[in-house]
Amino acid sequence: MTPQDLWQQIICNQMPEGDIVVAMQKAVSDLEIFTQRPFSLTHMQIKLIPFTDLRTYVNDPLFAAAIFLHMSNDLPGWAVFTLPEKRAVQIVDWLLEKPTGTTYDLDPLACSALAEMGNIMLASFLSQLSQFTGVSIRPSPPSVVVDKLATILEIGAVSVSVITDELLVIEAIVENKAEDVQIRTWILPDRFAFQYDQQEIQQYLSELIDSHGE
Repeated sequence: MTPQDLWQQIICNQMPEGDIVVAMQKAVSDLEIFTQRPFSLTHMQIKLIPFTDLRTYVNDPLFAAAIFLHMSNDLPGWAVFTLPEKRAVQIVDWLLEKPTGTTYDLDPLACSALAEMGNIMLASFLSQLSQFTGVSIRPSPPSVVVDKLATILEIGAVSVSVITDELLVIEAIVENKAEDVQIRTWILPDRFAFQYDQQEIQQYLSELIDSHGE
C-alpha cells in the first residue's frame, strides 16, 4: 500500500476495522493511564489553512510547549502536541509525582517527561491506525520545543507544505476540564504523499464525529 493510499484510507474513513476518531480516543485513554488524570476528546476537525493565515488561525500569542514527532515513511508527516507553558509544567509535576507548583521551568528532565507523554499518545494513535489498516506505522523519537504556538506549527508546516501554499491539519483538542488543562493535537500529512478533496474529507470527518457523539 502506498502512502497516498494509506492517507486516503485514514482521512476519508475507508479503513475496514475502525476510524480516525476511535484512534484518537485510544490515544486519550492511554494518556489518562499515563497521567492518572481524566481527559476527554472534545474537538476534532480537518482544516485546510493557507500558510500565510497560520498565525491568524492559531490566534495565541503566548509561549507554548510542543512535542514534535515525525511519522514513518509508510505514513509520512508530522504530529505535534501543544499546550501552554504554564500547563506543561503542571503536567510535568503529575508525571514526576510531585506537588503541583514544584516544576517552574522546562529543564531537560521536564522535557524528557513531556516527550514520553507525546510518544505514548502518538504511538497509541498510530498503533490503532495500524490495526485498522494492516500497515505498520511508527513514530520517530520525540523532541520538545518551547516557543510561540504559531512559530511551533510553522516548523512542522515547512516540511510538509513545500509544494503548496496550503496546509492540511487534522486538529484535535484533548481536555482535563477540572484542572483547566488543554492539549492541542495537530497531525500534518505530507503533501508529497497525499492529495485530497477538502470538501469531501471534511464531510467524512463531520459524519464520524456525529456518530461518536462529539
